[in-house]
Amino acid sequence: MAARLLETGRAKPVVVVASVDGDEPLLDPAVVQDGVGTYADVYWMPNGDVTWAFTAAMPPLTQVYGDAGRVYSVDNSWHDDARKSRLHLFATAHRAKGVQDELIAEAMHAAAAAGLFARKATGLREVTATVKGFLSAGRAYVRGDFGIGYVRGEMTVKDVPLESVLRAGMIVKGLFDDRDKLLDISDWLCSPDEALATYEVGEVVPVRVRTVGTSKVTVELYPGKHVDIGAGQVTGNHGDDLHGLFTPGEVAEARVERTGRWILSMHDIHVGEVARAACALVDGGPPWIEIPPEPSPDRPDSAELPLEVAPAMVPPMPLAASVAPPAPAAVDEPQKVVFPSPMLLDPRRRHQARPPVTAQQVAPLVEPSTPVLSPDSRIVAGQREELGRMRVIVEQLEVERETLLGRIEKYKTEKRKLLARARRPIGDQGLAPRGGFLDAKEQLRHEVYLAWVERIPAGEKAARPLPMSWAMGPDFIASLAERPKEVRPKVVSVMVEVLLDIVRESSGRDLHRLRSDAGGDAPHVERAPGEFCWRCAVQQHTPGAPRLHYWKAGTAIEFSRVVHHDDMTP
Repeated sequence: MAARLLETGRAKPVVVVASVDGDEPLLDPAVVQDGVGTYADVYWMPNGDVTWAFTAAMPPLTQVYGDAGRVYSVDNSWHDDARKSRLHLFATAHRAKGVQDELIAEAMHAAAAAGLFARKATGLREVTATVKGFLSAGRAYVRGDFGIGYVRGEMTVKDVPLESVLRAGMIVKGLFDDRDKLLDISDWLCSPDEALATYEVGEVVPVRVRTVGTSKVTVELYPGKHVDIGAGQVTGNHGDDLHGLFTPGEVAEARVERTGRWILSMHDIHVGEVARAACALVDGGPPWIEIPPEPSPDRPDSAELPLEVAPAMVPPMPLAASVAPPAPAAVDEPQKVVFPSPMLLDPRRRHQARPPVTAQQVAPLVEPSTPVLSPDSRIVAGQREELGRMRVIVEQLEVERETLLGRIEKYKTEKRKLLARARRPIGDQGLAPRGGFLDAKEQLRHEVYLAWVERIPAGEKAARPLPMSWAMGPDFIASLAERPKEVRPKVVSVMVEVLLDIVRESSGRDLHRLRSDAGGDAPHVERAPGEFCWRCAVQQHTPGAPRLHYWKAGTAIEFSRVVHHDDMTP
């Protein structure tokens, strides 16, 4: 086995599953083999002399023993970097189910990286099918004129559950392979530009946290479409450390400040503001990510419920007190098989627990010459009883760990929102000015200046200065006051875009000169020679959908009114 894994030119990934209990393994290798089909080979290795020999023959940290599984890809990169061949540990039946699906998914990704799907591309035919439902290990089953087929998550989008790519009942197109009944829909997935074309400036959208740094967080708008958000655009303070505010993989909210060359912010999202649904990865599919719902106020958050400690959490009775020790061995009795210790799972103690593997111990695997006696049945019974109790304890700890991780993520989200609210300009919070300006126009000018400070990076401020000579018409403040308070910061943000002349860069703003009537050939509204009224969207696809009207002659700008989308008055 080791020689095969270490040789070059291996055609398929290999999955090796080891188990402590050879009679009743927690993870059924046959299920893994059924999941990977002909794209990978699966081997089962019960603990004993064979695992010792395998450990001795493999590079450091690439072995499998205990209750564990590992996928070995066809490339040799994991020989020198064991992190490229992850060890999946499981001590309970609950965890084994998750590891089973993880091994199947990882093996299929390794098969795709090895080009096994591409080599099977001959003889495929384009078909249309209906998604009927989902199976375990990232598979969906479909029906078409070809009968029943399957879609594998590994053949769609990496790191996105198949349930977030397809939905039951939807129609899909793909290339069907009659031999293994697989439907490949990868050519029908939306490109990032196609999927994100529905996003508009000003909208709050879901994003997935990719990485977290001290001064910036990198999020995904679409799988593989990364956008950096600086600390100032998260909490309003460029000096905040973001490590305590985000967890990689969590879904957060961000406001679209610019499309195309994307700019996102998080500090100006108001309490109660609802994010739009995320884009779909295939036409007709579900949102690829969803923001977790807030806990219902009429029931406690599940993460806050106290954990019930099972009776098995009581320290088990020492083995020596429950099982009689074996009788002393005779002088001429062969040595009994020595099984791996649980301490092997701790790299820091492995050298203490592992007896040296000698040629005499490995040789019987090839050609046994002397019989090996089984351990005393009483010891085996006691060890199995102890193992069962330990597995219950581990399962309880896994549940507690998942609960605590959920609490941590919840607290990070709450902390992030509280910091952003505490540092938001007064006008953005919909409150009466306190320490601001009594004059409404001066207050608004101050808010526009603060929005420019936050919007434009420090290194670009000299190249993009905020004009100071702009004006407000007699109806502007009153029209803004008529809008809901959550619209005000959006209007301020669009005013900055207008003053910097970057409003035309976003198709979501729908910028155009206002016409005198609805006719396509109607003249543009002109207040003085060369001074036209312009109209752009503050929001779209929301109730009221406000628009901003302003007059422009050369570089001179006067903001006229904030209007309802049906209002065409200049």
